[in-house]
Amino acid sequence: MRYKFVELSVVTEDALEGCVNRWVAEGWSFDGVRFVMSEASRRPVMAFVSFVRDDAAPAAAPPPPTVDDDGPPPPRRRRTAAPPPIELGELELPEGDEVPLEPTAAVTGPDGA
Repeated sequence: MRYKFVELSVVTEDALEGCVNRWVAEGWSFDGVRFVMSEASRRPVMAFVSFVRDDAAPAAAPPPPTVDDDGPPPPRRRRTAAPPPIELGELELPEGDEVPLEPTAAVTGPDGA
């Protein structure tokens, strides 16, 4: 037996109906729907629709993606640890590598003062 799960991020009557009708037409049997709820709302924020099919059934090519079914999710990015902070010490120049600073010229205004 094979299982298929479809994630719906838009949970409306039309989205659920379209998802079920689409995959049942492809030879899958509707198994159930699970809703993901939010504490802030009584409406589900997403739904997972499950389907089953007997292994002996010929595998059909998956239908093209629709608005509700974008295909497989993009690969997850691996989180990397932040690099350790860099500790800055005093910059030490070797002897003889000092750069002499020259005094800057005085800036005078238009009246010469």
